[in-house]
Amino acid sequence: LYLKRLFVLTLLVVALEGNVEEESIDHLHTRKELIQLKEEFRRFREEALMLKDHLERELKETRGIIEKVTGELKRETIERDPPNMFACGSSDHWRYMTNQTISYSKLLYFSTNLEEGGLDLATGVFTSSFPGTYSVTWSMIAEARDGKLSFVILKKNHQDIRETLTYSTYAGSELSYDQLGRTIFLHLEEGDTLELHCDDCSAGVDKTTFCVSLAQFDVI
Repeated sequence: LYLKRLFVLTLLVVALEGNVEEESIDHLHTRKELIQLKEEFRRFREEALMLKDHLERELKETRGIIEKVTGELKRETIERDPPNMFACGSSDHWRYMTNQTISYSKLLYFSTNLEEGGLDLATGVFTSSFPGTYSVTWSMIAEARDGKLSFVILKKNHQDIRETLTYSTYAGSELSYDQLGRTIFLHLEEGDTLELHCDDCSAGVDKTTFCVSLAQFDVI
């Protein structure tokens, strides 16, 4: 009986040792696979980063080519059909007002090959649609008597251009009339605005014309 028990115990020990060895071997295989996967991931990451850098360079070069071609096409279009803008509005009735932009009842002349911009008759605001040097001319008849004023100024982007001040006044009681007018050249960027503003037209103004034309476009 003793020998039988010893034999059984021996078999159990051998079996346990065998299981431990198998588990150790399995563990080693798993660790080796993890190391291999880690190395493969590292190589994949390096390749992905290299591909990302390559794509970014290609994208940058492509954008440069697109910008160059777009610029060339735009210049060719401008050379073939230069931008032009002529807008002239008029108001043919007496206006008595203060601190208001003069609006217009009709277009005396309008010609352009630009899709946007021009003179808004209702607001009296001209909007540039192409950068360049613009000629701006206006004229009007002003009543003058009893010290009342006709005080008109050109605004660019809603700011006074002090050099464009045009005014008339007369201290006597007799009714008289003045012819007011100015011409000026200005540089406008795309989207800049111009408006003829009555700071004080309480004396009254009539037969107002306001004309803006693109005298020289910028080469862009």
